[in-house]
Amino acid sequence: MRVTVLVLATLFLANSTLRASGPAAPAGATFFDNFSSGSLDTSKWIASNWSAPGGGKFVPSYLDFSSGMLRIKLTQTYTSTGAISSVGGELQSRKTLGFGIYEWVMRASSTSSTPTGFGVAVSGQISSGFVFVNNSQTEIDTPEIEGQNPGTLWWTTWAGLTRKQWTSTQAPFVVSTHTGVVPQTPAFAMINHWGTNSRGWGGLATTNITRYMFVRSFSFVPIQ
Repeated sequence: MRVTVLVLATLFLANSTLRASGPAAPAGATFFDNFSSGSLDTSKWIASNWSAPGGGKFVPSYLDFSSGMLRIKLTQTYTSTGAISSVGGELQSRKTLGFGIYEWVMRASSTSSTPTGFGVAVSGQISSGFVFVNNSQTEIDTPEIEGQNPGTLWWTTWAGLTRKQWTSTQAPFVVSTHTGVVPQTPAFAMINHWGTNSRGWGGLATTNITRYMFVRSFSFVPIQ
């Protein structure tokens, strides 16, 4: 049996803007959120309150809904010992999702505190929509965007767009069809914004400059 999974995410990079009007759920969606209610829908999402990649942490207080959509803040400061303290935010869907059409409408990390304001990307963070479960038993990054390389989108599958199609035999992205590593296990939809301090992935930290990632909506349409 051949099952097809399509994932589509409409991505707005750091110097683009998002409209405040909330989109409607696409036909057939079994999971949808336009984040317009003014607070987190805890029947759909879990706000992370634990360690983040890169040695930082996620805190629920860095999630904000006052702009009519999800805003995730990121800060980086020096500690008393001279180390970097990175604080960001993350959401995880309460239920796992399988083969289907995934769509994130988002604005990647920038210095703009509003979805329509001017902002620039700076070094020292990752912003992403992705699916993940069980220490990357399934992980499809769709995509990840680095602070120091905001014009490069990293589309990756791991096994143990953003419109993306994921199936039991292939994981075709917008730019190509990938069949080398095709995850099979249902996974959680994730959204995160976290700090880095590396000359490689994400870039060196930028301290005392707050950054913001915006997400207009997320939807999932299953494919049988």
